[in-house]
Amino acid sequence: GLTKGKTYYVRAYAINAGKEAYSTNEVLLVMLNKDLPMFVYGGSIYNVSADQGAHTWYDASGVCSSLSHAGYSDWYLPDKGELNAMYQNKNSIGGFDNACYWCNDTNGLYAAWYQDFSNGYQGNKAYNKSNLYRVRCVRRED
Repeated sequence: GLTKGKTYYVRAYAINAGKEAYSTNEVLLVMLNKDLPMFVYGGSIYNVSADQGAHTWYDASGVCSSLSHAGYSDWYLPDKGELNAMYQNKNSIGGFDNACYWCNDTNGLYAAWYQDFSNGYQGNKAYNKSNLYRVRCVRRED
C-alpha cells in the first residue's frame, strides 16, 4: 500500500514484558519506481535508462535530454563519476554490452571521456568525439 516516489520514515519497536520500546534511529525509506534499474552514488539514488544505442559524443547528450521514459523527462548523460558507479553496478543494473559508453565530460575541443564496460577502463582519446559509443542515460531520484 506504499506509494512510488513518496518518502517514508520508519523506526523499529519491540514489545517486551508488555512494555513498548522504540529505536532512537529513524530510517529514511524511499519507494522507488521498480520498473527502472537504479544505483546509489554519492548518497543519491539514480535511475538508469535502457540502452539508447551507439551515437557520437556530439549526439549523446541530446539523446538523453530528449528522452521521455517511464514517465520521466529529466534524463541526462552521466558524468565520469556516475558512469563509473554504473560500471561498478553493471550486473545489478543489467543490459550493458562489453562496449564503450559515453559520459558528458570532455578533455579539450575534440576529446571526451568514456568508459569501457568490458574492463572498466575510463579515459579519453584525441579526436574521439566522432566515435560511435553506447549511451545509457541517468536521472536522480532525489
